[in-house]
Formats: sequence, structure tokens, C-alpha cells
Amino acid sequence: MSKPYLVILGTALNPSSKLLTSFGEKRTRQFAFGLERVAELADKFSDFDFAIVDNTITPDFVVPESIKKAMDKIPNLKTVFFLENELATKNKGCGVIAGWKKTIQVANVAGYKYVIYFEPRQLLLNFHFFERLVKSPGNYFRLLVNRVRATTKPKFVQFIFKFVPLYTRQFHVGLFSLSTDLFMEYVGKADLTLMADKKVSLEDDIYRKLKSKDIKSVKKLGLIWHDASIDEYIAY
Repeated sequence: MSKPYLVILGTALNPSSKLLTSFGEKRTRQFAFGLERVAELADKFSDFDFAIVDNTITPDFVVPESIKKAMDKIPNLKTVFFLENELATKNKGCGVIAGWKKTIQVANVAGYKYVIYFEPRQLLLNFHFFERLVKSPGNYFRLLVNRVRATTKPKFVQFIFKFVPLYTRQFHVGLFSLSTDLFMEYVGKADLTLMADKKVSLEDDIYRKLKSKDIKSVKKLGLIWHDASIDEYIAY
């Protein structure tokens, strides 16, 4: 008999690119705080099982003590630590999907009805997303709609964009839920080499391939995320 929910916690505790992401003590604190909040989530939802996955773990890497203590508070946490980071240095989304592929191999993902993916470098402000999911199980994403900026285009193109704006659409991938069948189908078909070579983001790829599925849109996820590129916290 299938269990109801597996929460996959995606981390990159030992990133190779120190220029593109928060690093050091700040990053450690973000993960420690985020995982402490996950422990509170585990206390509230007894039907949730948890697996933490990280594709950046070298043999000599030592998990910081604050993160280890937070992990210990999450009951029956499955740990999927490994090193497969070559493509992820070119495309962060490839590292995420590599983690999903590994988790499917070792954590009996097929034994669950739904997969919830959460990146604990984000901080949960509330548990509304999870409450909604348990009350009405389904495939939940937050849709991101961004206006295309034409500041680097010729002036006549910029002029046209003022009157005929274009928008891009993506799914936020830091917190979502999918039926296990749909999750495994997407992960199984993902071509990481192509994504890395063509510079296809995970947010674009998952939207393009899943937008025609039975996706339920969520306006607010109830979390904040640190955008290291501008050193600001953003609410979702």
C-alpha cells in the first residue's frame, strides 16, 4: 500500500561556484533555520516522510554542526548525499534533477502517492501550502509571470515593447507538489546534457513540459527566499 507523501528536501551544502550563490556562514544559517522549520512541519504532519538530497557532497565534506542538529530533529530522515556536480556547474537545474534521479533510485519514491519538493534554504513563513495539499491532494505550483525587458534591444524594438509587452511564464520550483507518477515521468525524460548545453532553466523546462497537465496554481507559497545575486529576501 502506497504511503501518502514524500517530502524531498533539496540542498547544495558544498557548492562549487562561490560567485553565483550565497556561501559560508550565511548559507549555513539559511539551511539550519530552514531545516529547523522543516522539523516543525514534521511534527504537524505525521503522514509526511522526508528525504534530504544533495549532489555536492565530496568525500571530505563535513556537514556543519548547526545543520546536522537541525537534520536530527526531522524524524526518520532519509539522507541521499552524493557527488554529481559537473553539469550543475553549468546549469543549477541539472543538479536539482540529478538529485531527483538519485532519490528515485534509493528512496523508494514509487512507494508514495505524492512528492513534495522543498528547498530549505528558503524559510517557511507558514504551512498553508501543505495544509491545502493534504485537504485537497493535487499538483500544485506557483506560476511566475515576468515581463520581458528590452533594454538591450534596438530602440525601435524597445518602442514596440512599450505598447505590445511580452511575458515569460515559469513555475517556481522551490516548493511544489506532484503525483508520484507525474514526477517520475518528468524526471525520467529529463535530458540534463541538453539542458546544460542549451542553457535551459529548470523553471522553463518544467513549465513547458507540465503546463498541459492537471496543474493547480497557488498564489502564495508562504515562504521567503534569499536571492544571492542581489542579496535580498523575496516573498513567494
